[in-house]
Amino acid sequence: TFKCFCGSCAGLPGGDIFTFMMRLENIGFKDALFKCAELSGVDINVQEKIKPQPKKEIFQALDAASNYFKNSLESRYGSQGIKYLDSRGISTNQIEEFGLGLSLGGINTLVDHLKKVGIKGAAAVESGLVQKWPDGTWHDFFIERLTIEIKDEENNLVGFGARSLDNKLPKYINTQQTSLFNKSQLLFGLNKAKDAIKEEGVCIIVEGYMDVFAAHSEEFKNVVACMGTSVTKEQLELVSKYTEKVILCLDSDIAGRRASVNNLIKLINSDINFSNLKIQVEVSSIKEGKDPDELIRNNPSDWLEIISNSIPLHIHLINNLELVFDLNDPIQKKQAANSVYKIVFENQNGHIQDQILNLLSKKLNVLRENLPKPENKNKNIKIPNTNTQAIKENAIER
Repeated sequence: TFKCFCGSCAGLPGGDIFTFMMRLENIGFKDALFKCAELSGVDINVQEKIKPQPKKEIFQALDAASNYFKNSLESRYGSQGIKYLDSRGISTNQIEEFGLGLSLGGINTLVDHLKKVGIKGAAAVESGLVQKWPDGTWHDFFIERLTIEIKDEENNLVGFGARSLDNKLPKYINTQQTSLFNKSQLLFGLNKAKDAIKEEGVCIIVEGYMDVFAAHSEEFKNVVACMGTSVTKEQLELVSKYTEKVILCLDSDIAGRRASVNNLIKLINSDINFSNLKIQVEVSSIKEGKDPDELIRNNPSDWLEIISNSIPLHIHLINNLELVFDLNDPIQKKQAANSVYKIVFENQNGHIQDQILNLLSKKLNVLRENLPKPENKNKNIKIPNTNTQAIKENAIER
């Protein structure tokens, strides 16, 4: 069980593990149930009845909410939001361009507005704009927050992001998963960035909305955001339609870097195949204590330098293995090696394989021939011997 002491759980004082997961991940009960089952190793075999979703009504609800949020920001109640945006260097043009608005508290509710403009209750719920509290009453999902329109690559409004203006936690929240909104399959700003990505041949993925605002204000138009989640296979597949190169520019502090490395390890050991995807992924590192937003606004040339010094994903992972593994522990050393084997051997270039394995052996402080053997999940991987003639011939041939 859990108990909320800070009042940020929308009237919910506490609850069980499913309620906790729903609040933590901004998902519904069904998704929380499956997530908890996955984490605990419980197999849930459910034949779902697929119900047609009223997408037209959901789009109408989202459009009505967008108008409400924008009008609220422009009203006499929007001074706090305007002041915050001004302090972050966000111009009037960007407020309009990215559809920024304000969700109010008190008696001025989105629930009432949606009723007035004739939005059906089912559509309001399906869109994630309203939620039912434990006392049976319906309330806005976003309360006293700056709102940000989230659009898909075709420029359709599918949901909202929201930023707390009174230090209420969590600082940022997104629309809960709906038939239109799944943040693991979306990239914020891609609708505006896709032409620049094509033209420049590279897509830069950052974590936050503010990073995108800063980048676009300085004419770095090929920047998009993964909205605080880890980069997913679906997001990379989305980008691969526009470019063959992606640069990740993620958190700079130790905790953020550790989380990023963990997430990237999960990504490369999923069913993704970078060779088939035909996409090259690199990572840029920012000095600890800074983020892209601050860096770009203070000195755009520093941003260009950091992006130009990006390194391949597998090298970044090997360089940072100690953040998630104890490399003095033999068991964890084996786990560290196996965490990168898949991406290394998906690359058919023998010369690059040789370079990476040498780097890995150096990182783990073992001889190349003593690298840990692949685990069962990587049973098809065969580690080439050091400097074998076959590797040299393969490298020359390619």
